Amino acid sequence: MAQVAQRGDIEEYVAKFRDQIPVQNGTIPGRKDVKTSFQPSLPAANQDISRAIASARRGDLDSARAIATLYGYSIIEYLDIGRGRNRDYLVFREEPDETGACRRNWGMYIFAKLGLRGSSYGTPLSIQVPHPLFDMDTPQLGIRAFIETNADSFFIAGIHRYNTEASKTSATWSNATSSDMAHNEYSLFLQLAEDFTRPAAFNRIRGLRATTVVQIHGFGNSDMEDGKWTYNPKRTYPQIVLSNGDESLQGKRVPVLDRLSHEFWKRASAENDQKMTTGVYNGWEFSDLGATGNIVGRRIRARGDGSTFIHMETDPSIRVTDGWARVRQIDAGADRIVKHRHFGRILKLVLTAEDGTAQFMTQKL
Repeated sequence: MAQVAQRGDIEEYVAKFRDQIPVQNGTIPGRKDVKTSFQPSLPAANQDISRAIASARRGDLDSARAIATLYGYSIIEYLDIGRGRNRDYLVFREEPDETGACRRNWGMYIFAKLGLRGSSYGTPLSIQVPHPLFDMDTPQLGIRAFIETNADSFFIAGIHRYNTEASKTSATWSNATSSDMAHNEYSLFLQLAEDFTRPAAFNRIRGLRATTVVQIHGFGNSDMEDGKWTYNPKRTYPQIVLSNGDESLQGKRVPVLDRLSHEFWKRASAENDQKMTTGVYNGWEFSDLGATGNIVGRRIRARGDGSTFIHMETDPSIRVTDGWARVRQIDAGADRIVKHRHFGRILKLVLTAEDGTAQFMTQKL
C-alpha cells in the first residue's frame, strides 16, 4: 500500500499517474505483458467511497481508510512543495497490484483540505480530466489549472476512454460498462462530481457560493498534428471552443463564456504575445464540440443550485502536444510551461472573482 503521508510536486505526481494509465487495449505502459480493463462500479461502492472521502475531509482518516481499502483505494495526505508551493491535499487513488495493474481503474481524485468550520481551503472550482490519454496532454493542462486557480478538487479518469466496447458508440456509452467518464451514468467519477461540487461545501462568511466544474478536453484541428499531412475538417476552428452543454440555447449568449473568450483573446502572456483564439457554442455553432451529451454537465444543470457546467475544448497548440511541437520545431516542454500557466491564470481571473460567476466546467464530447 502507498505511504499515507507524502510530499513532493503535485504536477509530477499526476504525471506519474498518467504514465501508468492503461491504454485502449488495457496494457500498462512499459509492461506489455500486463493487461487490465475498466470494471463497472455499483451504486453501493460509489456511495461508500463518497462517504469515505467526506469522512477523510472532516479529519476522520481511520474510518475513511477502512472503507476505501474495501475497494482497493488508498487515502494519502499529500503536501505539495513544488515550485515553492506549500499546500495540503487528500489524494484518493486505487492501489495497483504486484504486476502494476489496477483492478477497477475508476480514476484518481485530489481534494483540498477543509478548514475548522468545514469549508474548503480551495476555491469553489472542480477541474476534471475525463479523457487523459485520448485527449493528449490534458492532464498537464488540467493540473496546472488546478494549481493556478487553487481549486477545491481535481479529477482524472483511470483508463483510456475507449477501453470497453460500450464506450465506442453513443447508443451504449452511458452504460455502466462504458469506460468513457464523460458519458457513463453509473461511474464513481459522476458520483463524486455530483457529491463534491455542491455549494454547501463552500459555506463562507459571505454565504453559499455556487460552484464551477471544469472539465478539460482536446480536439484535433491541425493538418500536421501527428507530423504528417492529413485532412482535418476542424482545421478552420479556433484554438479553444467553450460550451456549457445546453442544447436549448438557440443563439442565446452565456455571459461567463463570453468573458472567458474575451480574456483569452485579450491577455497574451508576457513570454508569448500570441493571442488565444476562441469560439463559443451557442446552440448552433461548433455543435460537434458542444458537449450536450455530457452526463456530468446534465446533472450539474439539473440541480438548479446555481452551479455551472462549462465544457472546454483545446487544440494541439494550447495543449502543446509533442507531435504538434515537433513539426514546428518548438521546444514542447518550454512552450507547455508558458501556455499552461497562462491558461490557468485566465481561468483564475474569470472564475474566482468575488464579484462574478464562479462556475465553470470543461469537458470533451
